[in-house]
Amino acid sequence: RSILPDAMVDPAVISGDEKLKPKSPGQKYRHYAPKATMILVQGRPEMVVEEIKRLADIAEGDGQKVGIMSSSENVLKYLPKLTRDMGSVDDAKEIAHRLFDIIRELDRENTDLILCEAVDDSGIGMAIMNRLLKAAGGKLVRV
Repeated sequence: RSILPDAMVDPAVISGDEKLKPKSPGQKYRHYAPKATMILVQGRPEMVVEEIKRLADIAEGDGQKVGIMSSSENVLKYLPKLTRDMGSVDDAKEIAHRLFDIIRELDRENTDLILCEAVDDSGIGMAIMNRLLKAAGGKLVRV
């Protein structure tokens, strides 16, 4: 904003309206996607943890290999499940830095399903959520 005070986000990128077409390729649709199915879970932290554990248990019961992308604050709550630490909720830059390495790592682990905690979408979090939503093909569960 200090350099481009009038910069705007293309409404097609954030609206969820499939009729709107983004002005640049790669801005809206499934992109940066893992081989595994990926689902984001968004809501109050304690509810997100419970929902991810519930979804993981269901998938594992069906014989799927599940990977979890968690904030540092919650990572121990998922053990002994296959869990990767994205970084602290208080450090969006750290999460942004680790994001794609973790997705690639979980792909190398041959996971069938990746469950990921959503991040706060303010500031750089908006870009992180945009990338996560693309990686998940728009699959978002709100709790």
